[in-house]
Formats: sequence, structure tokens, C-alpha cells
Amino acid sequence: MKYLPGAFLLILASCVDVARFEVPQPEGVKDEKSISKKWIGKYLNLTDSTLLLVTQEMIIKITSSNTKEALSKIDSADLMKMRTLKQGRGEAGFGHSITDFKIDGDSIFYHTTTSDTLYFQSEKFKVRRFKGYYFLNKQIAPGSWEVYKIEKVKEGITVGTISTKQELNELRAVTETYSDTVYRFRPTRKQFKKLLQENGFKTEQKFLRIE
Repeated sequence: MKYLPGAFLLILASCVDVARFEVPQPEGVKDEKSISKKWIGKYLNLTDSTLLLVTQEMIIKITSSNTKEALSKIDSADLMKMRTLKQGRGEAGFGHSITDFKIDGDSIFYHTTTSDTLYFQSEKFKVRRFKGYYFLNKQIAPGSWEVYKIEKVKEGITVGTISTKQELNELRAVTETYSDTVYRFRPTRKQFKKLLQENGFKTEQKFLRIE
């Protein structure tokens, strides 16, 4: 069974915007063929129980969440179909988000699992090493790449992004981009190095090794 109310699917499909880059970063650094064996394992974020799975060929972040909502808040047409099913499953983002729902009394319970591939051995992903970090480049569209900085730390891994307004402004300053409407950047290698020196990629998640 695959049915979810339209409003909830819209929420699942939305995502937090992050900085985009015109080319993989850092520019001028060669691509790595795979992730080092030293990094392979399963890692857990203790704050929200997000899992990070690392192999030599891929890095995947898996997030699970539980939500409860009153049936009175659901559109009547959606509610009629859902009452018929009682429980089921819905997918959003081409299967990257899977939600199981169940109606119990006057409430509906959702359990959502979201998979986010940070790296996979294909042309749409590039991994590079620079200054002791891995940089995972994920192509969103032609000339548009998301970049994640991952660092080996004591007992685990941190994953950093540039996603807050302050971080975007710092990136604009480093790249001498003066328009606040620009969200795609192409720093030189020197500018990228300066960004790291100024503690770029501040939005971080820490994962502790569990396997």
C-alpha cells in the first residue's frame, strides 16, 4: 500500500538549502578512487540517532523519525482514503524517504526513514583529499555540486556543510562575491584553503563508531 496525504509528502520532499559549487572542490585536486579502509564502519549520531554507513565505495546517512498528528488536521479526502487503508507506506524523493503510517484512535503515527547518499562511485560523485580532510562532492544538477567535509576525529567522524546564513556570508566574503542572491560559488584553491583556515563548514554532525 502506498498512500500518504499530499501535504505530508510535500514536507518530506522539501530540504534545507546548502551552498552549491560550480565544480567539485577543492578545484585542481585529483579525485580519489575510493575511501580509505581506515574509515570503513558504522557510526551513530547520539543527538538524533542518525546512522552513517561508510564503505570504500559509498557513504550513506540514514535518519529515522517518529511523528504523531491528530486526524482532525488532515484533509477530509485524504482522511477518507487513509481510514480505508488503516496503515500503509509512502515514498518521496524517488524512494530516498519512506514513511509508514498507522491510524490509532483519533491520531495518526508516522515513522519516516530517510537515506541521503553523500558519496557513491559514479560520475555524479567525486571524493578528494585536502589538508587532512575528505571532501565529498555530490552533483545536484549540471554546474551545481553540494560539498561535504568529513574529518576523522577521536572515536568517530564529523560531517560538515555550509548551510547557515552566516556561513554563506563568510563564503561570499572569501570568494569576493558581493551579491547576497548568489548561492553557487567557484573558489580558487587559495580561497578554499582560506575558507578552511577560517573554520568553514561549521554546520557539523558528529558520529561515533559503533561497529
